[in-house]
Amino acid sequence: MLKKKEQEKFLHKRGDNMMRHLREFKKLQDPESLHQLRVEVKKLKGFFALAGHCTAKQKLTAEAKQVFKQAGVIRTAQLNLEFIEQYHLQSRQFKSEQESVVLIQSREFSSAATAYRKSIQKNINGIAKKIKPIHEKCIVAWYKKNIATLKQVFEKFDTSELHEGRKTIKNLLHVYPMLDKSITASLKLNIGYLEQLQEAVGKWHDVEVSYTMLIDAKLRNKKLLETFKKEIAKTLATIKPVAANFSSRIKVRAARIPKK
Repeated sequence: MLKKKEQEKFLHKRGDNMMRHLREFKKLQDPESLHQLRVEVKKLKGFFALAGHCTAKQKLTAEAKQVFKQAGVIRTAQLNLEFIEQYHLQSRQFKSEQESVVLIQSREFSSAATAYRKSIQKNINGIAKKIKPIHEKCIVAWYKKNIATLKQVFEKFDTSELHEGRKTIKNLLHVYPMLDKSITASLKLNIGYLEQLQEAVGKWHDVEVSYTMLIDAKLRNKKLLETFKKEIAKTLATIKPVAANFSSRIKVRAARIPKK
């Protein structure tokens, strides 16, 4: 069973970490702080997915979602600038646009940081009051359901579904550390394999997003676009042999409910 105490510990740790990353970004404008802030939100989403299946639906408030969204806008612009530098893109207008986004959005984000912290803390406290114990049988059923979905995604290998598949894997991985040893022993999940698979999909998706960014920016550098097309094909090819082993590498066992 996943006790209320363990769930509360998980929730408050996420909240505390988010508070810290907000403070750090306000003080230092550190891109890594935004990244880690978004990671914490994704961990919460993984927990919400499990809780929604087993007990009651939980969600972030509109204000808390805005933190994630605005941090994402700044983070994307920062990555775009890194991308411009890495590939020596000759596009002054595009670079200027991204620098403007970082500057303006960072100022707004920093000025709202105190309000954001209060909103997130209130949201976390409200969720913590509503949580209920989650039974082992339901946790295993949730993992089985998601593994079955992932099996279809990777056997079908439709590129339009790979990123969503990665999100599902991340949900499973984010929840796993908070589970009792008796539950993880029951699941016997191949964590290393799932990490390998999600990382491979992540590398492909990053290149795909960058390519889309170039197209949207109407960049006319044909040589560079061709380079990215080849990189997309290359990273996609690295996923296939890993995904092909999904059924043999991932098998969720039935829950072993201890006798009372």
